[in-house]
Amino acid sequence: MTHIVTILSSKGGVGKTTTAVQLAGALAGEQAVLLVDADPQCSASKALGSTAAPRLALGELLEQPGAGLAQGVVSLPNRERFALLPGDPSLMDRREGLERQLARESILRDVIEEERAASRGNGLPYDWVIVDVPPDLGIFAVNALVASQWYLVPVQTEFLAMAEIERTLKFAEQVRKRLNKPLQLLGLLPTQYDARTDMSRQSLLSLRERYGERVFDTVIPRSTSLAKASQAGEILAAAARPTPAGAAYAALASEARARVSGLDRCAKSAPTSGQGSSGSA
Repeated sequence: MTHIVTILSSKGGVGKTTTAVQLAGALAGEQAVLLVDADPQCSASKALGSTAAPRLALGELLEQPGAGLAQGVVSLPNRERFALLPGDPSLMDRREGLERQLARESILRDVIEEERAASRGNGLPYDWVIVDVPPDLGIFAVNALVASQWYLVPVQTEFLAMAEIERTLKFAEQVRKRLNKPLQLLGLLPTQYDARTDMSRQSLLSLRERYGERVFDTVIPRSTSLAKASQAGEILAAAARPTPAGAAYAALASEARARVSGLDRCAKSAPTSGQGSSGSA
């Protein structure tokens, strides 16, 4: 089974793209992973140092039913289990046309399902699909959530982050209720944590008090190694030289696997007659 996870935030600068790239890379240490860069700024693709051109750009895939997901995927050098569907700068220009399409919210899901159907029962060739989207909660974020079973919300450990969490969770819950009932929150991920500051410590405490088990045990530290990794196209969890940030993303990958397994079991045992599972409850 392929687990599809959208990395979602209504606010930029919280480590969203960094989490998409580093989590995907950490998962790829053991499993096959596809990272979908659905942000017109292409930040995830740049962070991986990818310059390979796919047969079809993401915008073309979304506008050409039946083209095939594989036409947009490129391999990453020296990363056997890690593939990329690169970002497409033309998405911004294509946005208006996509918004005029019928069933516009499910275009990405249709592309993925067409690929799954073409496999003749073999499913997608990935254990995980991680989707990075813009922080505007617009058409690309909606498409990603409709295509996903899970979403993960990075949360900056500062006091102003609380309002953004609620906005993001309400948005995802609207998508779940109207367009994708099985959608679930995988977890809230504390990022840019600095144990030396009162603000970070108090913010993390408040986050755990308010959201409880919905907050990952893993905490991503503030670290210059993350910025350097983005510049160098490096996956810290796989780096020869260990770093606290790399260890944190390796721990996040393990926790994500455990959470998906546990949430899957809960979903299968839950009543199905007229009862939905709230992603933000």
